[in-house]
Amino acid sequence: MAGRGTDQHEAERMGRHLAQIVLAAVPRLEPVAPRAPAHCSQSWSVTRTRTLDQTAQEQFHRLLRAGETFETEIMALAAGDLAIVGIPGEALSEIASAVCAGSPFRRTRVLSCANDVVGYIPTDETQRQGAHEAAYAPAENMERHLMEKIRTALEALVS
Repeated sequence: MAGRGTDQHEAERMGRHLAQIVLAAVPRLEPVAPRAPAHCSQSWSVTRTRTLDQTAQEQFHRLLRAGETFETEIMALAAGDLAIVGIPGEALSEIASAVCAGSPFRRTRVLSCANDVVGYIPTDETQRQGAHEAAYAPAENMERHLMEKIRTALEALVS
């Protein structure tokens, strides 16, 4: 950040600011449901359906030619009534909203670019519309398969 030092005074200022945020949140804390922590990982194979343009190739170095298949994973973690789903790319907000809405957990959060980065992960509709993000997606029509993997991972945490 321009104009901001990295000295001890700046570290203390940032620490005080963070402490204020935490203290303000404490009264809103709620007990966690009694459930043992759990985790699940689902392998996800994606076959690239397009070769990325030069700009995208510079950003995403992995398997750039159409027709190649790469392996990655979807992960899910749970503690009490909170689930965290890790997706190996930058999921559009519609994907994250659908994950949260369909989750069996009271609270679900989605982490993009977790453990891997395969590019943008748009909805099928976003791809049909030709949005910017669709050009950086590794494949077309990934949404259904991705959501199945996420659903399987979340269900494994409940049982």
